[in-house]
Amino acid sequence: MKKFIAVLFLFSSFSFAISIGSLSISPEIGGSYKNENIGSYTYNTYGVGARLWLGYNNIFVAPQYKYYKANNTFFDFTKQQYGLSLGYNLDLSIISILPYVGFNYSKFNALFENDISYNVGVRLKTSILPIFASVEYEYEKLNYINGGKTNASGFLFNVGVSF
Repeated sequence: MKKFIAVLFLFSSFSFAISIGSLSISPEIGGSYKNENIGSYTYNTYGVGARLWLGYNNIFVAPQYKYYKANNTFFDFTKQQYGLSLGYNLDLSIISILPYVGFNYSKFNALFENDISYNVGVRLKTSILPIFASVEYEYEKLNYINGGKTNASGFLFNVGVSF
């Protein structure tokens, strides 16, 4: 555990978040897990993602990219998402809390047509270590490639490095 903490402190010295007056830039990279309900099926979804939080006076906008692989007993598919999030940063002494809302263009490799998803979440970031954790709810109305419609929703848990 001591080595892990030492490595985190080492990485924090390489961080390159930029804050000049009221402006700030903070990139983040992380992994995620989501138990997603699509129609009557439940999928285990794993993914990676990146955001670039651009802020002015605690209001942040983040272009983002996410890649997911979803599977269950019957079907597998991958999904790429490109989107934008908007949030307000509540900066406390040792932790910052950033509630946000966003939307993504979802591109599927199978089963579904490309679509738009909506998300709402909260991000927690420590001021001591360069790590973050977030919980996000995502909702999407999906159209099957062969016809038919269904809804997809689920809570997404992210953990990663925030510079």
